[in-house]
Amino acid sequence: MLWQRLLCGSLQSFVDFFESFGLRLVCCNVTGANAFIVAGRHAGLFAGVPKEAEKVFMPPDYNSSLRRGHGPVPRSIDHFLGKK
Repeated sequence: MLWQRLLCGSLQSFVDFFESFGLRLVCCNVTGANAFIVAGRHAGLFAGVPKEAEKVFMPPDYNSSLRRGHGPVPRSIDHFLGKK
C-alpha cells in the first residue's frame, strides 16, 4: 500500500512525490503537523495559494497545545496530590 511506504520525510519530498501523481500541496496547518494535498483538477480552486512548498510550509509548533484549554483548577490539583 502506498501509505505504508510514506513513513516520514521532508515536506518537499512529499510535494515532489505527490506531484508525480498529479496532486498539489495547498496548505499546512498552524502546528506544522499536517499537509493538505488536492488533486490537480482542483488546483484552480486554490489559485491564491503559492505553488512553492517553502511558502506554504509552517514550522513545527510543539507547544501549541500548551496555550489551549482551561487553566488549572487548584481544588483538583490538591485532590490529586492528596492534600484534601
